[in-house]
Amino acid sequence: MVMGLKSGDTGAKAQLKSTCARAFREYDSLLEARKGIGAKREQTAVLIDMNVVLMSVPQSVQTLHGFVKIVWGFVEWALGTGFLTVLVFDEPSNMTNAKRVEQARRDAARTAHVVPCSEDIEPFPFTDDYTVHDLESSEQILSIRDKRSCRSRMYDEVAKRIFQMAAEKAAKWNDSGKPENRTVVLMDGVDIRGCERPAFQARDAGMVCTDDEICTAFQRDVPIGEGDLKLQAIEDRIRELAAPNMLLAGTSLVMSSTIDTDSLMIAALAVSKRRVDPFGASVLSVLCMRSPASKAGKDAMYLVVDTAMMEALILEYIYGRGTVISPEQALNTMLTVASCAALAGCDFCSLSGARFDHFFSSISDFARTEPFALDGFKNCLSTNPSVAKQACFGLQRVCYTASTKMEEKGKRYTRQAKSVAEVDDATLRRAIWTASYWSLNEFKADESFGFATHVTYDLHAIPVSATGDSMQLL
Repeated sequence: MVMGLKSGDTGAKAQLKSTCARAFREYDSLLEARKGIGAKREQTAVLIDMNVVLMSVPQSVQTLHGFVKIVWGFVEWALGTGFLTVLVFDEPSNMTNAKRVEQARRDAARTAHVVPCSEDIEPFPFTDDYTVHDLESSEQILSIRDKRSCRSRMYDEVAKRIFQMAAEKAAKWNDSGKPENRTVVLMDGVDIRGCERPAFQARDAGMVCTDDEICTAFQRDVPIGEGDLKLQAIEDRIRELAAPNMLLAGTSLVMSSTIDTDSLMIAALAVSKRRVDPFGASVLSVLCMRSPASKAGKDAMYLVVDTAMMEALILEYIYGRGTVISPEQALNTMLTVASCAALAGCDFCSLSGARFDHFFSSISDFARTEPFALDGFKNCLSTNPSVAKQACFGLQRVCYTASTKMEEKGKRYTRQAKSVAEVDDATLRRAIWTASYWSLNEFKADESFGFATHVTYDLHAIPVSATGDSMQLL
């Protein structure tokens, strides 16, 4: 499952891992990573992108019982690693249109490789209309997971069972009265009714927690659809609540587990934003990017990234060691890096011929020679979409700089350099939208930002609500 930034040796992850090597470490598990960092369980919060976990259940699993057992294994490790475990889920009804466009593309690609089956071979109703008995009786649980029209109902039922198991374990540990055994479990983005929700009724996705006070403290006014952004939003809230005399005082480490490489940009931008506008307690944040076991026999492991160190090393690479720049310039630089990562290939944007390594090696020249254009990247953080689009000028200037450096490498890159130099306006706007989105500043992903018209999922004739509102995504 490939998610996030374009991969390969020239992609953002490989380039950052090479350039910022001191910020990257490998560990066998989340627990070993926490111990290696030197934090105690009672100081640690663990955040998990559950969409990654749910989609990583192996093909050998056929039943709901087996599926829940695999997922519980991940959650149980998290409970043992930190006192606070937050499990985040995507919310389809709150997903940006840009993500829906990408998911529709993935679904089409996946469907092209699926062998059609007749009803007597594939009897499960692949809609939102099935009961918990249907789910428990099925021996094609992964087929249910892989069809978007029936996935959310199944995910909610799995979440319901996982939460019950986690709550029971938390109660036992909390009953001991020992501070080191304090345990809190929070789920974000689930309808805890599971299969008890009436068929075709809109999901009531929200938060459930073993601690009512903490649950209330994490409520947000504006919904977030994508799990990657939730991870950062929750980390930010933990920083606020970790201040002295607050609910999570004493928390010093946040571990966010995902595989989506977009999180590298999201995390780096968050560090730069905090330097301009500091808030909350001093908390170390690390991304824990899990790599599954390989067929060659290599065991599963976590690539753990110190996000603050990574951001500092990116700036050192661009400006040189010891160079002093303002917090605002550092943030504008990181917005430049993120925009370039988007152009080089991500879920929302891609420019033919563009490579992250070419952009990355060009930003130093751009920042030195184009201070006005660099300053324009601050517009990405405006709440006015018209103002945000003004950052396109700066990104176009980056493209010119990168194109020139590509041409200097010889005829091998002539065609790619021409493509980068002649980047179209719609692609620039999509890249700027993406940098804003990764900064938790989401605009409507419409034609004005270069995106396709609004996408809805095929819900197998799920009726439109009687109120005349737009169709709910279940």
